[in-house]
Amino acid sequence: MLLPGKQLKHSTRSQLDRDSTMARLMDPSRLPTPLALAMQIVRTCANPDADSGEIVKLLNRDPALCAKLLRTVNSCLYGLPQPVSSPERAVMILGLTRLRSLVLSLTLPAMPMAGLTDADQRDYWLSSVTGAIIAREIARHVEFLNPEDDLVAGLLRDIGMPLMQSAFPLEWQRVVSLQKGSFFEDRGDAEREVFGLSHGEVSAELLKAWKLPEELVEPIRYHDSRTLPITLSRTASMRAELLQFTEFVANLDVIVDESHTLARVLQLARDRYRLPESELIRLLHQVVPKVDEFIRILDIDAGQSSEYARTITAGCNELARLAVRNDSLETGTPPALDSSGKISKTIDMTAWKGKLEIRRIPFSPSHCNRLPEGGCQLDTYEVRSILGRGGMGVVFRAFDPTLEREVAIKTLLPNLEIPLAQERFMREARTAAAIRHDNVITIYAVGETGPTCFLVMEYVAGRSLQEVLETGIPIPLATLLAYTRQILAGLAAAHERNIVHRDIKPANILLEDSSQRIKITDFGLARGEDDIALSREGAIIGTPMYMSPEQIRGQPASKVSDIYCLGSMLYVLSTGKSYLRSNNMAALVEGICNQEPTPPRQLRPDLPRWFDAVIMKMMRKAPDKRFQSANEALQILIEASSDAAQPRSSQFWKRWWRS
Repeated sequence: MLLPGKQLKHSTRSQLDRDSTMARLMDPSRLPTPLALAMQIVRTCANPDADSGEIVKLLNRDPALCAKLLRTVNSCLYGLPQPVSSPERAVMILGLTRLRSLVLSLTLPAMPMAGLTDADQRDYWLSSVTGAIIAREIARHVEFLNPEDDLVAGLLRDIGMPLMQSAFPLEWQRVVSLQKGSFFEDRGDAEREVFGLSHGEVSAELLKAWKLPEELVEPIRYHDSRTLPITLSRTASMRAELLQFTEFVANLDVIVDESHTLARVLQLARDRYRLPESELIRLLHQVVPKVDEFIRILDIDAGQSSEYARTITAGCNELARLAVRNDSLETGTPPALDSSGKISKTIDMTAWKGKLEIRRIPFSPSHCNRLPEGGCQLDTYEVRSILGRGGMGVVFRAFDPTLEREVAIKTLLPNLEIPLAQERFMREARTAAAIRHDNVITIYAVGETGPTCFLVMEYVAGRSLQEVLETGIPIPLATLLAYTRQILAGLAAAHERNIVHRDIKPANILLEDSSQRIKITDFGLARGEDDIALSREGAIIGTPMYMSPEQIRGQPASKVSDIYCLGSMLYVLSTGKSYLRSNNMAALVEGICNQEPTPPRQLRPDLPRWFDAVIMKMMRKAPDKRFQSANEALQILIEASSDAAQPRSSQFWKRWWRS
């Protein structure tokens, strides 16, 4: 629900007037144009199969953009413990979704806006950056999927406003006069009264012309509306509401005198964004240096004084005054009030630090079974929930306050916290951390705290392919091929470093919601042939139907073992079932070693012959008859996919199928 406002009497302007107004506003000669290279990078990043090397090449074409990117990554916005000196490293840390948003953010304020003075443009971008940073910080606080997209949406939210102001200066003055008496609540109605449309609609049409994704365009279209259409997705609705809420929060010093609006804003802060007054004050104080640094990176002239910082600070002061009056802060020394009841000096937040910090229970092995309410503390990480568990360990969802990002943390189960298991866990975790690829979960850190070994890795908001399988809905062929390409690319990166996964299965393949990117996880961690208990728990009993014959026989796993496991998984993803028909362990072992699978195309006729042949070759019982590397299989897949219109006529697959 968006914030309510007073209803204005609607104009009788005709639809033709509305269309004429939009046509004038969308005149190409008036529109600001983003940097062409930035838009090329944005569209390349939108492709889940994009090659990070290609993106780095694009970035290197603009040294100024590269410099801004590195300055931003090394700024207090990200708070990295060590500086990043290369675009390659920056791309790896950010990931494609965040990179897309950041590149766009870095290039927008450089766009000239027709009809606006330099001072007007400066004031507009100062206000936009302030709101955008607040939107990003709130989105991170409430754990939205892509806070960097909220940053971009905050920057672009009001871009239709200067367009309307410059194209129709007299009419814009009428809008200003109609909304007097209420700060923002009537602006959308006032714009519709005068123009027949709102600045949100204008902003959205401009962004459509730039071919930006709907998850940015549609929230901006409706952020100034009284109600949201039911057809809007949940993510878009949440972003639209956040954009409006952010505009109010950025101007708390003004709306503090509008009791009804302020009460609604504070209620939303508490109920929807988990920000009681004290937390809101703390968040806004943390925002000021980030706004200041981002403005300097963007090369925006902030003038002699930082109005944006003073505005935020004034809002904090007003909130603190209310908090003191309402006794919402029970400890600490409140700031002094002057004779008018205003705060006479800037708040010293360090005086309240003890009250505002959340004290968490230290992590203990028992938390692998049940977390305490409110989570716990593992080393420097805030553990918030359990994501999943297996025969070897537990994976937690956590927050890294140093880098201000969500992470996943894996620990061994308490009964496996023995020297041999811990040694293998730490050694193999460090080995897997060497893999750097977009289709492999990134491992950030490995550590020990008391008896607990843990590894910190990238958090993926999405689901596993096992969960996709359990829906019972067949995976479309094009989607299945895209998944296969990404899995093979990730495996190839691991195999180049002589790292064998050993347990490729649907549960270890994650699908990111926002980008549909595949991420391979759990690279053979804490699993080895030299420990019977670990091998039995982590390998054979866990996922027998996907294992290679040599693994079942107790022989060492190799790269071609991973190829077999992938073939077994693709068989199930293609057909919805395994070729193994028994749940009896002895029968499964016999089947894996000796039973030839029915070709998957007999169960799913729409599979191309070449893809059927790829799966069958992956599942050859003899290791030397399979593809000998993930890269070999990937090249076959790329060649076949590019020639998909005529696979039968070319019959290229026979070249290797008979080999």
